[in-house]
Amino acid sequence: MKKVIIDTDPGIDDTAALLLALASPELSVVAITTGYGNGPLEVTTQNVYRILRSANRTDVPIYAGAYKPLVRDPSLGWALHVHGADALGNTNLPVPKISDVIQHTHADIEIINRVMAEPGQITLIALGRLTNIAVALSIEPNLATSVSKIVVMGGAIHVPGNVSKFATANFYEDPESAAILYQSGAPIVQVSLDVCN
Repeated sequence: MKKVIIDTDPGIDDTAALLLALASPELSVVAITTGYGNGPLEVTTQNVYRILRSANRTDVPIYAGAYKPLVRDPSLGWALHVHGADALGNTNLPVPKISDVIQHTHADIEIINRVMAEPGQITLIALGRLTNIAVALSIEPNLATSVSKIVVMGGAIHVPGNVSKFATANFYEDPESAAILYQSGAPIVQVSLDVCN
């Protein structure tokens, strides 16, 4: 069974991916890290707990991370016009208090701790902006050679982007973080928009 850490910002799309990963017999989801993106950090973190609770998987720890891009201001429109006011399609599921559901270690530090404790054994799955992973790589460059691989949802190869002619939201919102990851030497599997569509 492959150990994975999922870095996410749910969103309806990430919800489907999380539920699939949690139900997959091939994967062991050892942690979920959150960032801003389809909603503000507080909303996306609450959504992870809502998803885990609906899947009867509240055993998976949640670590909150970046609330904004590495060097830019956040896009305060978020993607709520696409995903609804709660970023989950206005499902109106109960809203947990963040302090009741998250661990106290910051997401990027937890990524470092877990990957460096088991070199070559953990895959990072990045479903959102790459800020948490970029910060982790900036703190611990050896993460790039210690991670099994980093699976990235982003980019547009054979189709137009979803926020501009060429760009997808995950790269467009924080291109500096994407550059840090892609220049790090880490083994990357890119799942671009043409695959997701």
